[in-house]
Amino acid sequence: MCEAIKTRTPLVNWERRLVTRLRQVFGHHEICRGHYRDTSWSGPSIEAPLFWIETAYGCDANLQATLERAQQRCNLERWPLAICQKPSKKALVAISLDDFLELARLFWTKPVQDLEEEECP
Repeated sequence: MCEAIKTRTPLVNWERRLVTRLRQVFGHHEICRGHYRDTSWSGPSIEAPLFWIETAYGCDANLQATLERAQQRCNLERWPLAICQKPSKKALVAISLDDFLELARLFWTKPVQDLEEEECP
């Protein structure tokens, strides 16, 4: 079996499980995996409202590098997030401190349903 397929399959399976969990929060039609068939795809690993989600899975999953990739690719309408998981460990989420503080400020000062109407940094 090709080495790329061996390393890609666990990521795909993990992203599918992650999408299932995110749909419990955002709803079924709001979350989907990115379109990887096109090699020029520059969208997020997972499509979600408000967030640009980049993912990494495996022993070499690097949270900082994944967040940097999200920040480089993110458009101005979403917050860049990194979600990484190493085998047999809990998944971790990273967001920059400035983005976290802005998100916390919006959450703290406005009702949650109004967040979708806000422009993200």
